[in-house]
Amino acid sequence: MRVRAVVTTSEPIGKLAAVIEETEARCPVMNLLLDAKVDLRMEWLRDSGGAQESIPRPGAARA
Repeated sequence: MRVRAVVTTSEPIGKLAAVIEETEARCPVMNLLLDAKVDLRMEWLRDSGGAQESIPRPGAARA
C-alpha cells in the first residue's frame, strides 16, 4: 500500500516532522496495517504555497 500525504503549512520541516512522528505512532489504522504485515509505504510532503518538498522521517523504518 502506498500513501502520499500532502500537508499544506508554512511550519518549519522540523516541527512538521515531529507531528508526523507522533501521528504515525498513534494512528490506529496505520498500526493495524503494520500489525497485519501490510507493505505500507508512507510519503509525507509539505506544500508551502505551491512548492512541495519531501519531509525526512526519523522513524523511516516503518515505511
